Order: sequence, then structure tokens, then C-alpha cells
Amino acid sequence: QDAGWKPEPDKHYHSAPARRSVPAHAHAPERKPNTHDYSEYISKCAVALFGQSGSAALKYLHDRALTDEVLSKARVGFDERFFFVHLHKEEPAIILPYNAEGTYYGARNLETEKESRAYGKPRIEDAGDEPIFDPLGALTDDSAPALFVCEGQIDALSIAQCGHAAVAIGGTGAGKLTAALTQNKPSRPLVYLADNDEPGIRFAKRVSEELAALGIRHIIRTVPDANFKDANDYLKAAPEAFAQFLNQCVEDAQEAPEPEPREQELTFDLSSATAEDFRTRAVYEWIVDSADEFT
Repeated sequence: QDAGWKPEPDKHYHSAPARRSVPAHAHAPERKPNTHDYSEYISKCAVALFGQSGSAALKYLHDRALTDEVLSKARVGFDERFFFVHLHKEEPAIILPYNAEGTYYGARNLETEKESRAYGKPRIEDAGDEPIFDPLGALTDDSAPALFVCEGQIDALSIAQCGHAAVAIGGTGAGKLTAALTQNKPSRPLVYLADNDEPGIRFAKRVSEELAALGIRHIIRTVPDANFKDANDYLKAAPEAFAQFLNQCVEDAQEAPEPEPREQELTFDLSSATAEDFRTRAVYEWIVDSADEFT
């Protein structure tokens, strides 16, 4: 049974001609480490989530089909007056710790409509660069038969709730994933579960090439129903089918061949490049090389 979208074998997905070839990880950006201790704040927020003030936030998370068990394990919390910089105001927010050490967190308001959603995180000057979302230590859990990687934090919690090791990139910035996997190369296969939309699938193709260049055994999947955008959508609508789908992904990943580290063409579609892309020298060198053609 097909477990979702799969990249075509031996096909390279590029949107512009490259002038040179480099290993995919050769230009990974230098990342500012996470050294600030937010553990006291995270602990207070985790208590608040299950208190009277956090009732609306807890209902929001329950409506996303997340259980108290997974929320407690991940120390998900609530801040009644979180200041969202781009909104220039305080709003109630769900607090999502990124690791067990308490050195980073993310925030999101309780709005369900996409146009009204707001996200926040500590300043880079204080907390360092945003790391991989890994509150349950999945990156270093070698007992898991496979490691799931997805875009959204709620999606990672949805997968973890079903008993699988899962982390989230927190968007479509490949730099943090490359950095994390270079530091902690997984001994088990990886399942990249892409969002079921055009940007998500486009990014998944790029991720697949980078994982192959790092020599990481992996498969790429989306949820098999086009009506669902991501893992949490599938969990909410069909929890049993979602659990079966994840189990099938693990079986498929176990059969994935071991890739040989290879050279990857350096190409970028600047119209869809993310802020993370522009923090790498790879984009800079592509721009310089392309400019040479016009001088």
C-alpha cells in the first residue's frame, strides 16, 4: 500500500542551472548555540496550562486531539500575557519547549484562523538560533525503529502521541535540520513527513537530496489523503488510520537502502528561498556565480 507521496527515483529537482557541485552540508550556517536557561519559566507555564487560567489553551490543544499525557511529557505550557513582537501586544499563548534542557521555546496564540495566528520565540541575542523542536529527546533515542521529522511542532507531538520518535523543523529552514543531523547522525532510518501542499512537497524534495548527501537512510512521505494537510489534521480526523499510516512508514523506512554520500548540485529558486536559505554561504555563492555570467 502506498504510504503517501514518494520522490521519483534518480530524479534531481532543480529550478536553475548550477555552476559547481558541493556536498550538501558543506555550507551549513554557523549557528549560535542555545545557552540561556528558560527552565523556570517553562515549568511555571507547564503548571499554568492545567490550571484555571489555562483552560482555553488546554481546550485548544484537546481540540487538536492531543492528550494530557503527551502535553505533560513535552512540558507544553501556557502564558496568559505573552508579548508578540510583530503584533505589538500581549495575548494568551501556548508555550512549546524545544528541548529537555529548557534552553529554548516557541509560542503561539490561540487563534484557529490562519490569518489571525501569531508565533513568537526568544530573541537570537538572548537564546541563540532556533534549534530543532525535540522536547522528548527523539534525536538521541536510538531505541526507536525510525525517526520522524516534520515541519510543525504540533505535528511532531501528534506523531509522538502514537508512540514514535519525532522532531520538527519549525518551518522550512533546512539549515537547522542539517546542523542537528550532522551533530547527531541517526543510526536508524528517517521518515520525513512533508506537509501535503506545494511548498511542503517542494521543500521535501530538497530535504531528500540533503539527507542523501549526508548518507542518511530515509524515505519521504505525506499523509495519504489529500484532504489532510499534515499529521495533526490526520490525527484529528482518523486517529486509527493515522496510527496505521505511521506504522507503515516505519516498515517502509526499515527497507530503505543505505545511500552513499554524494555530491549535490548547488541550485536555488530565489523566488521561494527562505530566510534560513539566505543565512548560508551556499545561496551567496550561487548568486555570485550567476552574476559572473552577466559581467
